[in-house]
Parts: sequence; C-alpha cells; structure tokens
Amino acid sequence: MSLLGGAFAAGDDAAGLRGVKRGFGRTPDDDRLFALGYPHLVMLSDEPFAQASLKGEKLWHHFPGTAGTFPRGLAIRIARAKTNSVDDVLAASEAPLTGAALKKTVEGACAFAADRLLFLEAVTSSEIVADLAVAYIAKLSTAAWKKHPFETEGGDSLRVLHYILLRCPTAKAKALRAKLEVVFGKIKKTMADGYWRPLRGLDLCLHGAAGVKRSGYRPDDVELSLGDVSFAGDDPKFVAAEVKRELPTLVPNDSPVFDARLAFLGGPAVTKALCGALGRFNSQHHRAMVEQLGRIAGKDVVAFMKAAAAKPRCRVAATAWLAANA
Repeated sequence: MSLLGGAFAAGDDAAGLRGVKRGFGRTPDDDRLFALGYPHLVMLSDEPFAQASLKGEKLWHHFPGTAGTFPRGLAIRIARAKTNSVDDVLAASEAPLTGAALKKTVEGACAFAADRLLFLEAVTSSEIVADLAVAYIAKLSTAAWKKHPFETEGGDSLRVLHYILLRCPTAKAKALRAKLEVVFGKIKKTMADGYWRPLRGLDLCLHGAAGVKRSGYRPDDVELSLGDVSFAGDDPKFVAAEVKRELPTLVPNDSPVFDARLAFLGGPAVTKALCGALGRFNSQHHRAMVEQLGRIAGKDVVAFMKAAAAKPRCRVAATAWLAANA
C-alpha cells in the first residue's frame, strides 16, 4: 500500500493536510492518513484476490467495513457492482470507469450506496468523485430532498463526502464547499419545521461541531451518537467531552462501530480511553480496532495490543503488531 493515486492523488495539496498532527501517528504516513480522514477511506494494493474463496460468502466477512486496504481489482468491482453481494461483485468488470459510466455510477452511489463513493474515489481520484457528487447534489430538486431514494440514503452520502473533500486539492475543496453552502441555504428554507435526513448530513459535512450539535444522530433523541462526533474536527474539547460521556455507556450487543479518528480529533485523553475500551465493542470490530489504533503512537496502544492479543478475532494481527513494534 502506498499513499499515491486515488484518495491520495492531490498529494501535498490535499485540503486535510493543513490539520496534520506530526507525531500523532507511528509514522509520517500515518500522520498524513489521519489528517486525510482515516479510517474513512479505501486504500489499494496490487495483490491479487482469490475469487474462488469469496464465492458464496458474504463479502464483509473477508473485508469488514469499508476502511482498509483492498486489492485494486476487487475495489473496482465493488465500485461497479449493483449490490454488495459477492456474486454481483465478482460478476462486475475490472475495466476502468470513465465518462458517462463513471458519472452514472457516482450519482447512483449518492442516492443508494454511500460507501461505494469511497471505492469510486480509490479507483479514480477524490477530485473526480467530489466534482461529480457535488454537481449531482446541486441539481437535485427541492422535492427530491424529501423523497426516496435521496431522502433515505442522501444523508449518508453527504457524510462520506465530508471525508472525500479533505482529500481534494485545497482550492477545489474550498470551491465545492462553497457550492454546497449555497445548496444548504436553499434547502434549509424548505425545512422550517426541522431538517430532514439529507440536510442533517449536509450540516455535518460542512459545519463542524456546530453542525454536529444541530444535526448529529441522537438514538434516544437526547444524547449524541459517537459516530457523528467525528465530524466535529474544529472542537477537540467537545470531542473529548462526548467520548468521555458516551464511551462508558457502550455495550457490545449494540454493535457500536469503532472509529479511531476520535483520538486524532480529541487528543491524548481520547486515545487512552479508546485503548481501554476493547470490551465495549463487539468482537466483529476487534480487527478494525487493531488496524486503526496500530497507526497511533504511544504506550497506551502497546497496552491495548497486549489485551487484544488474547482475543480470538484479532489475536494474529495484534501479536504481529507487538512483534514488529513493541
């Protein structure tokens, strides 16, 4: 895996690199990854993938979630596939997506399959996908914001777009955010009785902690879900306070999704808290915890890896990390 092309095509001009925190990660590349929105991105490898081993299986048993490194050939199939079923993915072409086909696929992802935007970004570039996505969102009628599919799925697409914009060239990201602000102002006027789901997603995409406080998901209609706190990149104290409040309430049966970006945003206290929270997350997320926390520097991560090495689903990965780093 290298930080070239796809999500990294903007190089040193990527908008998110203005927020790099040197020394937060174990390596300079890890510092860059977190500044660019990690773990909310797809990275590529040139390794082949065994199609026969995937046949008849659930894709995410092999590649849980969308963050992480995928074989290039598999990533483009996922980007093209009609659904996330392995049969559809394996039936899809590995041919590059360009022109009208790419435009149609990005628009479909905005309306129906937000995570696929990350795969499209990986096999093209952040700028290409963001340009097409913003053009599609800007041309939607006000009625479309209140109808399926965009009313149902658009909020997730706009959340994903937040991270893609971090990886766009700085001037391009600024210009696209300005276009989205115009859209936000226009649609807000049609929702005086309260923001519908896609407008809440756009609020999170654009407005940092203020957007999170207004539009973040509240499962009980009172307290914020940690999943949306990761959009509050402009307020580390708020992030730290929310993690301190919410993390002790998590239970594995609720299957909360782990996100080490909270540590990047909230500081050392959040890193320490997340490293001590292995038992708060369902075992299906333990491998992701090892992958994500393993990119962060510090003794708290070493202690986490020692605990993780005793857990069946992440034993191999945590043991390998300790052998290489501890």
